[in-house]
Amino acid sequence: MEKGELKTSPPLYNLFSLFVFSFIFVLLFHSVPAEEPSSAEVGLSLREKEFLLQEARNSIREFYGEKGESALLPPGSSLEKRSAGVFVTLDINNKVVGCRGSLYPTQDNIIKEIRKKAISACMGDPHYPPVSLRMLEKVRISITVIISLVPVQSVKGAAKSDGILVKQGDRVGVVLPYEGSDPGVRLSWGYKKAGIPEGESAEIYIIKALRFAEGDFEENRQP
Repeated sequence: MEKGELKTSPPLYNLFSLFVFSFIFVLLFHSVPAEEPSSAEVGLSLREKEFLLQEARNSIREFYGEKGESALLPPGSSLEKRSAGVFVTLDINNKVVGCRGSLYPTQDNIIKEIRKKAISACMGDPHYPPVSLRMLEKVRISITVIISLVPVQSVKGAAKSDGILVKQGDRVGVVLPYEGSDPGVRLSWGYKKAGIPEGESAEIYIIKALRFAEGDFEENRQP
């Protein structure tokens, strides 16, 4: 710097550029969920949903030694290459008779994941007796595909289509989408399922998921 030269502030456009960059950075990264979304986030077609529901029912029938109905993978589907955590729920007249699943994938793809969880829901839910082949004819099958887990401080305003997860160490309580409607009551269920005294410190997540069931698509069928 020459003698007598004044040190000036950075040009205005540099300050503006820095502000814009900071704003974009916050915008992009502030809303990133705690867990990476599964490959199921892109959604499933109606035909893919119907296929997965049929696969779930077939897996139970085959477990009992019966032949399942023909189910063809929809043309162009990538289900054999996609993975996600899933829950399979069995109910009769809206009363749950079995439900098993996991938040994260345990199989090579979503088809195998659903087949395994369907058999577990039928035979491996400790809260209910096994579902017999005769009972299966009355059962409605629902599938919940996990998309992401979003950490929250409160479940106020949580939609019915969201699930709720309460976690403390190895203790976990999962309330699936459409199980109840009042967020506060659903949170209480989560604490109870996890075996955690309500109000005790715990991690709380909103579960973003895709849920569909047998009978959901009848009105969309072409005559």
